[in-house]
Parts: sequence; structure tokens; C-alpha cells
Amino acid sequence: MTMKVLKSAGGAVFGPFAQITEESARYLCDGVIYPRAVVGASIIQDWVAPPAAPAPAPATITKLQLTLGLVAAGLITPTEGEAMASGIGIPANINTAISTLPIAAQTEARIRFKGMTQVDRANPLIDAVGMIAAEKTPAQMDQHFIAWSVL
Repeated sequence: MTMKVLKSAGGAVFGPFAQITEESARYLCDGVIYPRAVVGASIIQDWVAPPAAPAPAPATITKLQLTLGLVAAGLITPTEGEAMASGIGIPANINTAISTLPIAAQTEARIRFKGMTQVDRANPLIDAVGMIAAEKTPAQMDQHFIAWSVL
């Protein structure tokens, strides 16, 4: 069944309704009366459902999911992925991004990176590394987290 809406000349939208009947002084919409004096000059249109909201990025992914995703996306080499998965290496582009941090924070970031078991999407370092190392916006990083969460 095609749903309908009543759209006023001013842009207000009433509905959706299963049935709209236009009468001289009113519209009858699924049994409810909408006087023309209230809704003004209006037209009846097919209702188009709004697009579904995009899925939110997961709050966390595992280090393994991150590693597999980075390799699959070509953001690190397979050799870097193997070193990253074993906890002994940091991919060059990620290391470059970490080197932009203040000196005191670099060592901590490298230790945390090597020792992490999960990656928190809310960590501001994720967006910083994403922008520097992979030229990705926060929205693109969200999409990566969504895609990589199933790896």
C-alpha cells in the first residue's frame, strides 16, 4: 500500500496516511479532519520514507580486527601487519603519526599501541593517527570501524 502525505504550500507535512480524501473545506486523513483553514492550500503526495540512519561505529574493536582491516585496506603492508599482530612492531605510517605527538607522549603512545588488545573508537589518538597516517576523516574512520568489526 502506498502511503500519502498532505503537504501545505508553507512546507508543513502531515502524515503519512493510508488514505487522504480531499473535500471542499477539508481533508479527511485516515478519518481525521484537517480543515483547509488550518492547513491552507495543500497537495497530496506519495510518502517517501526517510533513509535509515547509518549504523554507529562500534565502541571498540580488537587489535586483531584493526590489524586485519589495516592490511585489507592497504594502509599497512602484510609484513607490518604480522609485526603489529605479534606486538613487536608499529607500522611506519602509524609510527610517523605518533612522532607528531609531544616527546613525553610518544613513548607512552608506542607502549600502549604495542600492548593494546582492543582499540577504543573514542580515543582521540585514533582520529589523529587516522588523519595523519591514512588521510582519513573521523567519519571515514567510523566506516572502517564498522567494516573491521566483523573481521
